[in-house]
Amino acid sequence: MTRPRRWLTAAAVLVALARPAAAGAGTPSIEPAPLSYFVAQARSASPSLRAADAQARAAAERIGVARGYPDPKLLYGYYVTPDPMRGRQEFILMQEVPFFGKRGLRGDVAASAAAASAHAADAVALDIEAAVKMTFYDYVRLQEIDRVLQDETLLLERMRSAIQARYAAERAQQQDVLKVTLAISQLDDQTTLNRRELATVRARMNELIGRDAAEPLPPPRWDIPAADTVLALAVADTALAYRPEMAAARAEIQMAERARRLAGRDYFPDFMLGVMFEFGGNEGADNMWELMAGINLPIWIGKRRAAVREAEAMQRGAEHRFDAEALRVRREVQEAVERVRAAEERRVRFETVILPQAQQTFESSEAGYRAARVDFLDYLDSERTLLSIRREYYEVIADLGIQLAALERALALNAVPRAE
Repeated sequence: MTRPRRWLTAAAVLVALARPAAAGAGTPSIEPAPLSYFVAQARSASPSLRAADAQARAAAERIGVARGYPDPKLLYGYYVTPDPMRGRQEFILMQEVPFFGKRGLRGDVAASAAAASAHAADAVALDIEAAVKMTFYDYVRLQEIDRVLQDETLLLERMRSAIQARYAAERAQQQDVLKVTLAISQLDDQTTLNRRELATVRARMNELIGRDAAEPLPPPRWDIPAADTVLALAVADTALAYRPEMAAARAEIQMAERARRLAGRDYFPDFMLGVMFEFGGNEGADNMWELMAGINLPIWIGKRRAAVREAEAMQRGAEHRFDAEALRVRREVQEAVERVRAAEERRVRFETVILPQAQQTFESSEAGYRAARVDFLDYLDSERTLLSIRREYYEVIADLGIQLAALERALALNAVPRAE
């Protein structure tokens, strides 16, 4: 990175005295933290992620509920008929037993639903990670722009001191002093707006990593994002294989197919088994045990046919949603790839062409001003142009990081595969 950083070296010469003040723009009592720190904090403390995981665990517990037997029924009877049955009592214990295969299919439907919920939790984790990365690069952008603004303010103040001395010696005009003073005031206003936005981004990052919005946040320690590595992995088939949304869609198809099979089993009756114990009554009456068995009568065929048709329609809907999700994933990958390529192209252009040209223009203007070949307003204009381009450079870097985060999310590069 030696060539792209040459402009920074030249700029540092101009603002060497400003660097200590710039270091105070962040939070000096807190060590700068890399992107991995913020991602790890979000993974361990995000309430949204914990909620999604809890919901997935709840769905997994429903498997046992679905496979269980219905609760047995205990009935008590007391005879109030005339003799000889008056006073006789009975207990009846009944247990419903679903037709063969129904319990297993109900459990399978619940298992598919639990898998879909688990994959949805994975998607939430990737969404949160992507949001953290995007917010991090917004944080970088604003932090670096704040430093640039402070550097430029100190530089303009030095320029104002120099021009005031020249004005006092009648070698400069009053409008030169007023112009640089106005430029400083405008920088102060831009600094206020930038720091307001910086506070907003800090609050958003705190929310993402599970902290109160007002808690201190480490300043970002960053490197220029490496686009080539991610672009080399940018294959739509990779996204289709690893995206949790695709896995959830497959689980929903499986759930719908199992629900259709379960609806077909409703044509068959469920069993009822029971035992009755009868006792009491007149003296000498015998206690009695009685075994009972029965079935329900699925005679309302119309509603069962409707249930089967409903399940078939749900299965077709799940298949269509899968196809739509696949198209959406391919589109997101393609869009993200193009945006990353454009952002990387801009970064290279800024570092190799635009920034060196702006720096060269400023240095030429400065030399011309010192030699009285360039007036002060042109000199000031070249300095402000350099400021604008330096600010835009950090916006380009942030955009590259944000677009890379979107591409990583589209590819689900950090997804942890689950068993289907």
